[in-house]
Amino acid sequence: MFALGCIQALRCHQNTCPAGVTTHNKRFAARLVVQEKSERVANYAFGMNKEIDMIAHACGCRHARDSVASTFASCSPRARAWP
Repeated sequence: MFALGCIQALRCHQNTCPAGVTTHNKRFAARLVVQEKSERVANYAFGMNKEIDMIAHACGCRHARDSVASTFASCSPRARAWP
């Protein structure tokens, strides 16, 4: 939501989001410039994937997709996962 431009106005359920993120009102929705925000969301997703792979690597996995939930239960200082 932050990558899209959410300013936490707490009006999501009222259809009056001032940032245009959670509204169907054309006046408010015009504030959401999709071309600009799409790049920010893509950067966020790329960064998050990179961070998750770093955590998985620290727990002894080559990639996050090679892990299971129990892999991340707790990690020792030597990057070995304890179930």
